[in-house]
Amino acid sequence: MINMNNDKKLDLQDIQQMFTALTKKGAYEWNQLNQTDLYITHVLILQLLEEKGRQRPTILAEELQITTGGITGLTNKLVKEGLIRRSMSEQDRRVIFLEITDQGKEVLTKVIKQKENLTEKLFGSLTDTDVKELKRILQLLLKSS
Repeated sequence: MINMNNDKKLDLQDIQQMFTALTKKGAYEWNQLNQTDLYITHVLILQLLEEKGRQRPTILAEELQITTGGITGLTNKLVKEGLIRRSMSEQDRRVIFLEITDQGKEVLTKVIKQKENLTEKLFGSLTDTDVKELKRILQLLLKSS
């Protein structure tokens, strides 16, 4: 970015502000649509456990790119609400595993529908071409970071 022209710099600042605004809008809309008291990260944990089965908390933390302390706080709530359960490894009692419960699967099904509604609300005005182009650009950004 050393030789970036001023117009590009201003455009990139605008894009950064738009990302921030879209993130805030998404959080606000999630809070409006959400019929549970789960944050989106709780939903991601439930999805990972549903897709991958029993997991160690450290693996979940790596997948979600959050600290192990962060995953502990998030999973404590899910355990308390009966959506996941903790179990110890039979080989090494120091190793903890987390797995989704039947109640967690039921809640996840409902929340996925809410998430789909949010996605439609945020991106529904885009054409198929717009969606493909946005996806292409976001993939480029993720590869370069």
